[in-house]
Amino acid sequence: MVNREDIILFLDKYKEQENKYIRYPTDISQAGLASEFNCVRSNVCKMVHDLEAKGFIKTLQKHVIGRTRKISIYLLTVKGREYAKLLRE
Repeated sequence: MVNREDIILFLDKYKEQENKYIRYPTDISQAGLASEFNCVRSNVCKMVHDLEAKGFIKTLQKHVIGRTRKISIYLLTVKGREYAKLLRE
């Protein structure tokens, strides 16, 4: 089962993604996270909302590779990157 720390550490790999791409990788969408952690999207949704409420991640509506419409992607905030750094130590 996926936990919040796993999501933070996974998203930390994409800390340089914001404003770098016209189309973002699907890995940082809800479906991408569910696929990465082999769980249902509803579990990811609950954790993402909790992490966003705590200020660790932000949700952006962006174009994603393989999709024609914008969808929600998730990136770490400064607070989230600091927490990821603590988790890695």
